[in-house]
Amino acid sequence: MIKLCKNYQQFQELLQTSYRKPVFLLKHSSACGISAGARETFREFARNCTNADFWKVLVIEDRPLSLTIAEETGVPHKSPQVILFYEGQPVWHTSHWAIRHKKLKKALEKYIPAKVA
Repeated sequence: MIKLCKNYQQFQELLQTSYRKPVFLLKHSSACGISAGARETFREFARNCTNADFWKVLVIEDRPLSLTIAEETGVPHKSPQVILFYEGQPVWHTSHWAIRHKKLKKALEKYIPAKVA
């Protein structure tokens, strides 16, 4: 299940969760075809992965939150973009056409030694 991050409090919840397990955050633009493709890849990966939590933020609808996340994490804003959080920190990120199942899996394997989806 992918949770929707709509406010700063939920972003803080996401960070707290990352102390228990890795957390992926998708920054998604509802006005972008590339983002639509990335969202489908993200959904498929999330559906088959039980070793992480999955969140998304809608960058058009929640622009101030999206920009705050970029500012607080030091990860420059892009859309679509996936950021992996572990122990409260962004440890990996990618964007646009690089959002692929294989890359998500490889990033996660650095933080979860067991086999992942």
